[in-house]
Amino acid sequence: MSEIERVRDWLAEAKLAGQPFDEAWRQAVASLGPPSGGFEERREHATAVEALRATRPAWQRAYDDEPAERAERAAVALVGLLDDGHADSQGVLLVA
Repeated sequence: MSEIERVRDWLAEAKLAGQPFDEAWRQAVASLGPPSGGFEERREHATAVEALRATRPAWQRAYDDEPAERAERAAVALVGLLDDGHADSQGVLLVA
């Protein structure tokens, strides 16, 4: 399970328990602990934690059942295109 999936699951459980977001967020990120493994695993862990911290406002909006911002909806759509095979091997979107 990735760091992002672990935080998602932690926040889902905290929300069900009625925990305030700020407290749940601190605990979720702290639960990731220090990275283990080799260089690549540590680098991936650091990148995931950085991404989580950079997207904290979006996590809070979701936690508070607020709508996603326009840029967030666009990012989800682009990821969907990448996941559906609409990109080449380098991740460049292929448009007709």
